[in-house]
Amino acid sequence: MKSSNLRLPSLLLYILLFCLTCGLDGCKINDNGVHDITAKPGQPATGPGGSAYEYQDITKMTYQSNGVTNYIFQPSPMPDDSLPCIAFLHGYNLFGDPLPHYTGQINHLVKKGYVVLFVEFQPLTFTDTKTYESNAATIIKDGLAYIASHPATCVQTAKDSQGALQLGLIGFSVGGATAVNVVANYAANGIPKPKFLYTMEANNGGGNTSPMRDASTIPADVIVCMAIDEANGKNDKASFITSSTFWNQMNHIPAANKQWIGLYSDKHPNASALNLIADHLSPFSSEPDTYDFYGWYKWSTAVANYAFYGTDYKYWWGNTKEQTYLGTWSDGVDVRPALGTQVPFFPGE
Repeated sequence: MKSSNLRLPSLLLYILLFCLTCGLDGCKINDNGVHDITAKPGQPATGPGGSAYEYQDITKMTYQSNGVTNYIFQPSPMPDDSLPCIAFLHGYNLFGDPLPHYTGQINHLVKKGYVVLFVEFQPLTFTDTKTYESNAATIIKDGLAYIASHPATCVQTAKDSQGALQLGLIGFSVGGATAVNVVANYAANGIPKPKFLYTMEANNGGGNTSPMRDASTIPADVIVCMAIDEANGKNDKASFITSSTFWNQMNHIPAANKQWIGLYSDKHPNASALNLIADHLSPFSSEPDTYDFYGWYKWSTAVANYAFYGTDYKYWWGNTKEQTYLGTWSDGVDVRPALGTQVPFFPGE
């Protein structure tokens, strides 16, 4: 009896540790004694990818530029203070209205304290690719002007200590390649010098779809982060070709101001129905998942926070745990981490 009582606390401790590891409904033991996983890792509570938002609501407005409707997203209720502005350039548009596929990331950025311009630089599927850069620059310039001319309804764009408007660019796929072009030619394009450039799967068709500027003209003090995933395997290198070509032209940018991030798929052996697939469309989702909160959203927000406020450096640079950690499965196994480097590599090899 005495021996049994001594074992009881240990049993209770085991049960408690099991619940903390698996959650109450995150996993269960199947007939083979293996943990079944019933959910992907969810959004963390804190950090640049987390659910601790400065603002809870969003206002969406439209403005006309370049003959098409474009969008401004800002926090609601409208804050008194000015905020930095981020121009978001979508991927190649084969799907009609592209906006729904990016609202998750846009909403996340706005709730974290940014104004976002959704730049419709490719209004039609067959818009001439040679016009992407000029279209995007015109829409960004007009968006900033619209904000400045509507102070009663628009959150004004913050300025740095030199009086320059605080602007950053984010682009996915062909929007990433276009964003590089816009930044490389920002002065001729008539926009303020961007503080940062963050690309997800920057892709111009592997070098033969849309023009590519020489990225060596990007100012050396621009913060640059290029994230890429394993796409569809070693035969699908278009994004790697485009992104690495740009990257190798940016040797003038100090290593401390730029980062290459690789994202891998995680096909957990006990969660085949919940596999995390790092393919080209991973950032292109209307329903955010693990790779958004711990990857794409986290890195974009951290880069912006560092460029504008000098915070969250470790969340996007240096191959730190904060940068590479992508959550933990409910059986206690970490999702395969990302890799941050100064040398471009293709995760799909």
